[in-house]
Amino acid sequence: MKRTLFVMVFFLGISLVLAGGLAGSWDFKAESSNGETYNLTLFLKQVDGKVSGDLGNYEGSVPLDKVKLKENKLTFDLSTPEGVTYSADLTVKGETMEGTYKGTDGSTGTITAKKAKKK
Repeated sequence: MKRTLFVMVFFLGISLVLAGGLAGSWDFKAESSNGETYNLTLFLKQVDGKVSGDLGNYEGSVPLDKVKLKENKLTFDLSTPEGVTYSADLTVKGETMEGTYKGTDGSTGTITAKKAKKK
């Protein structure tokens, strides 16, 4: 029974991704290895199988680069105005994502994201 439930949830997650379920706003939280927490908004678009988007907060946003979606894996780069590039590697699980990031400045951390509720 548990295995059947796992398989159903796994394929539901993949079908949401393939059906454009990735598009929209996500509550995005990055936690650095030294304990800093960044609460941001990830906005994704999905057109003709291609994903694009940006990441930001109330002060502004930065476009994502090299965005790739393969099965339930989402990867992208983000270059800041300060010259640091971050690479993110996320696993999509329905309306949540989790993974890691690594910066060209040597920084690392974890990422969690949850699809924002429509208002």
